[in-house]
Amino acid sequence: MFCRLQTLLLPGLLLATLPAGNTCHAAPLRVADILRPTTAWQTYTNERFGYQICYPADVFVPQGEPDNRDGQHFLAPDGGDLTVFGSFSPDTLGEEISYALADLTGKKGTISYRSVHKDWAVFSGDDGGKSEFYEKIVFKKHQFSIFKLIYPKTEKARYKPIIEHLVGCFNPGIADY
Repeated sequence: MFCRLQTLLLPGLLLATLPAGNTCHAAPLRVADILRPTTAWQTYTNERFGYQICYPADVFVPQGEPDNRDGQHFLAPDGGDLTVFGSFSPDTLGEEISYALADLTGKKGTISYRSVHKDWAVFSGDDGGKSEFYEKIVFKKHQFSIFKLIYPKTEKARYKPIIEHLVGCFNPGIADY
């Protein structure tokens, strides 16, 4: 059975919706579900380095802090992998960027976006395989706060708003010792 779709235009979005009273059994597409792919956001605070990041608890499951308490690793059932951590080394942002780029592109990946500033940097691209990544590095008072998200290329549309939310809620900290 065919369903006749209506289109709804929003800034930057074209959505298809089912008309009222249709005979199809598919559920109507709700704008709120598209604009807000996840609602169960929780905050992880790292006591050792003082940074915070929110994460969608209905997507990622915390894996626990390592013995040195520098961060947290979160996994999603679809292969998404969020890592957040703090560090006191290396000594410069340039050195940390070099390490990050070597790690990110070690599998013949490519950087599609790069923005480097005095005390922070962002990189995104693909790993040369089936995943894409986004990494943000912040350097404050000889301390790094970093988050890296790796996700399946096939899930790019799902992860785009998650990345935007992570960027907005990431609060680099300063160790209090």
